[in-house]
Amino acid sequence: MSPAGPTPPRASRARTALVIGRFQPPHQGHIHLLRSAASSAGSLVVAIGSADKSHSVRDPFTAGERIRMLHAALDEAGIKATHIIPVDDLGRYALWVAHVQAHCPPFDLVVTGSPLTERLFRDAGVPVETVETVDRERLEATSVRARLFRGEDVTDAVPKRVRDILSEPWARERIDAVRRAAEGEG
Repeated sequence: MSPAGPTPPRASRARTALVIGRFQPPHQGHIHLLRSAASSAGSLVVAIGSADKSHSVRDPFTAGERIRMLHAALDEAGIKATHIIPVDDLGRYALWVAHVQAHCPPFDLVVTGSPLTERLFRDAGVPVETVETVDRERLEATSVRARLFRGEDVTDAVPKRVRDILSEPWARERIDAVRRAAEGEG
């Protein structure tokens, strides 16, 4: 302790970072982003966007299923999230930042790789740290989902424990049912 009192924690470690994504499913690009956010702040809030969406090509998994996958991925990567919060989709960008803020614990900055998320939060006066995306073509959720729908291996794109969950019968059945519905088979 100094004569002036206790030494405050490093400013960056005392902050709370928010990462928001749909995590449909969590993939290695998300892990890169979450690891960067965790190193920038003392605590991490993860918001699962479009939590009300599921059983579709764009959003095949429920919020609860994504939370389970995210816990597995974070645990495997050794990343500690203080909170994982589901946030429903508003479909209105003008209200979205306030909606996220109303559903999440207080946060000091947003860490993102999304230009839209960056712009919306910056315009609302929220500090934003941008993380460069890695291998976007392979590690983009749209590509990962397309590979899942084609029955292809996604070992290179998702954490092992997420792959294990995606291999469970219920997940394979969901992927197959969504694919069939999209193709007009059911």
